Amino acid sequence: MAVARRCAEQAVGEVELAGRPVCPKVSIGVAWAMNGDLGAELLVARADLAMYDAKRRRDGAPVMWTADLGATSLRD
Repeated sequence: MAVARRCAEQAVGEVELAGRPVCPKVSIGVAWAMNGDLGAELLVARADLAMYDAKRRRDGAPVMWTADLGATSLRD
């Protein structure tokens, strides 16, 4: 989370795009696994859910995946 916070902090600020000032925002979702106990597909799905939660919050803070966000298993 510390790395995600630093990334979010670095993305803040006004930039010029096509001659106009814009203020970009980031939405960062974080998920992790111990000892490779999750497959890459599930880990990415969890980070994706956390990222969409960060988008909903609109505060620029990274969100760590938790079970209440869903995707405890992949189902096709």
